[in-house]
Amino acid sequence: MTNPLRALFELRSIGNSADLLELLLKGGESIAGTSVNERTALNIAAVMTCVSLIGRTVASLPIRAYERLDGRSKQPAENHPLSGLLRKPNSWQTRLEFILMMQTHLLLRGNAYAWINRSPLTRDGSEQIQELVPLHPDRVDVTQLEDWSLAYTLTRRTGQKMPLPSTEVFHLRGLSTDGIKGRSTLEDARDVIGVALATQEHAGSFWRRDATPSVVLTHPKSLSDKAQKNLEEKFEQTYGGGKDKRRVAVLEEGMELTPLSVSPNDAQFLETRKFQRSEIAGWFHVPPHMIGDTEKSTSWGTGIEQQQIAYLTFTIRPWLVAWEQRLNLDLITNRARFFLEFNVDGLLRGDITSRYNAYWRGIQGGWLSPNDVRALENMNPIEGGDVYLAPTNLAPLTSFGDLIAPQPGTSA
Repeated sequence: MTNPLRALFELRSIGNSADLLELLLKGGESIAGTSVNERTALNIAAVMTCVSLIGRTVASLPIRAYERLDGRSKQPAENHPLSGLLRKPNSWQTRLEFILMMQTHLLLRGNAYAWINRSPLTRDGSEQIQELVPLHPDRVDVTQLEDWSLAYTLTRRTGQKMPLPSTEVFHLRGLSTDGIKGRSTLEDARDVIGVALATQEHAGSFWRRDATPSVVLTHPKSLSDKAQKNLEEKFEQTYGGGKDKRRVAVLEEGMELTPLSVSPNDAQFLETRKFQRSEIAGWFHVPPHMIGDTEKSTSWGTGIEQQQIAYLTFTIRPWLVAWEQRLNLDLITNRARFFLEFNVDGLLRGDITSRYNAYWRGIQGGWLSPNDVRALENMNPIEGGDVYLAPTNLAPLTSFGDLIAPQPGTSA
């Protein structure tokens, strides 16, 4: 039985409605005079690359439900209801599509929302989450009440305001200064992105002019306004920029051609664009070399494996922690027994020689079995492969008895 609020969302039409498009196109003007919004920001290669890189990395990592056992042990909870939900969060999105969309909202707007469609209480008082429905951040408003609880309001495509209980909203926050909403990157980085947009527009204008400087035509006699205009138009039409234009100008009547030097703005816009790319990478905490700025690769480590670990540690891990903590808090009722966790082993895989050396040390040390290794390499277990070996020349310290015990009358 579906929650009656489910019918109010009209999910598919929300994504294509005209008013949502209008919301997406809204944006503030930067100091460079350019309008910064979701569409224009993603036209910047560095922004698009950073957002898609982080989003695809987070979305591609496996996430599983686990059950806590005695002590520090755990085991996969394959039969937990959330296991199926995590594989397919709603009727039209895969897990990767859902997480990628939510992470993109989180990176650009500092907030990501999803409606938690809970089933009615069963006889034993339990409930089950049927689906997670993503909500566009521009349609959700959050306020804090006098009792410190949060109240959510969804603006429907008809303009109607619909309150949502906080228990039915999955809310991911980025950097926040009030604890209620995350700060919007599109707003905080408006000037940084705006300068990049202005630089990109200038670059396009420069190349539309065939990257050639302007010229001055000097005629030995005075020309009427009409003759001057005709000369300008004819010269531009014949010898102007473009791949089909002639490269040699034939001048008559003693005219001289003097090329003007390329302006400093034109000469240095490439350096400016490189600086903007590096600055945007720093804003998203992405290693510059991962978005094409190879000059900055050494600052993140000297080897590919070290750079991969640095990327996981400083860029991806904070987002994974944010996802795990919010998923566990909002979706799991019995948190003392169950929890959700991302598996990052795939990102930490080194080259085959390094991996096999590490596996051999683990087997020799007695904390890895052959089947543990085979599971890490995505191989099926073998019979007898669950045995843990121990080096024969090592023994617990207490086995040496009097050899390590202090003798009477001596100090330890």
